[in-house]
Amino acid sequence: MYASIKRQTIHRTFSISVLKKFAIAASIILVCTFGLISYDSTPEHKNSASIAVKNKKTALTLNKETVTNYTGKVKQHTLPDGSLVKLKPGSKLEYPKLFISKERRVSLQGEAYFLVSKDPLHPFVVNAGGILTTALGTSFTITAKRGSHSFKVVLHTGKILVKPAEKWPKAKAFQEILLAGSQLVYHQYSARLKVSTTLKRHALADAVPQQLVFTQTPLQEVLAQIETAFGIKIRYEPADVKDLAFTGTINPKKDIDQVLTDIADLNQLKLSRVADGYQISR
Repeated sequence: MYASIKRQTIHRTFSISVLKKFAIAASIILVCTFGLISYDSTPEHKNSASIAVKNKKTALTLNKETVTNYTGKVKQHTLPDGSLVKLKPGSKLEYPKLFISKERRVSLQGEAYFLVSKDPLHPFVVNAGGILTTALGTSFTITAKRGSHSFKVVLHTGKILVKPAEKWPKAKAFQEILLAGSQLVYHQYSARLKVSTTLKRHALADAVPQQLVFTQTPLQEVLAQIETAFGIKIRYEPADVKDLAFTGTINPKKDIDQVLTDIADLNQLKLSRVADGYQISR
């Protein structure tokens, strides 16, 4: 009888003990879950998440530059790669502080003339109104004013590729390669595309800048613009032109030998002719 009572008592005690453990574990899980929910809903936690998102957006914004022409005259601006941009009044240009990706991509709203520095390994892409204009080293004018629902590009020199942005469903699928003297006009609502080559040569000449103006511009950017304007190749070591700047006006119709000689003499550099162009060195 004692043995039977003992067995029943031990089994019952064990069962009660196990139930107590499950109850304690469930209570702990409930408290932790409530605590996490309470923390997530606290103003401090929400503020922290909001600040993190804002910081991310701020970081992206700080990596970009924006130029807006609020004046009534054409505004000239030089990009980090040495490309020249002439913004018409009321136009806006956005670009990264440094071109470090495979493409040199900028965004345009309004009208601007581009004189692109040559770089076959890094295409220059202008996104204007959802239309992409890609160039390697040319000069062209884009018009994509806000609210006009039309896009126009006029090619002055070289060759460009024009097509809609990949994530822009409004545009009809097209891909056009333009040669010098051509223009493309695209209307968004009617999806009407027109390419013509009837531009007069003198109109193209008027579009190309008659002179290059520099004010304490890094010499590397100056040489890049000279390469594009004169259609030549200039070789140099970046260390040789580092911390050097140039102020002055250069006429693209002037003899290139004299232009480079003057720049070399002003900066105590050596100029020599090479097989594919010119060499500048210390």
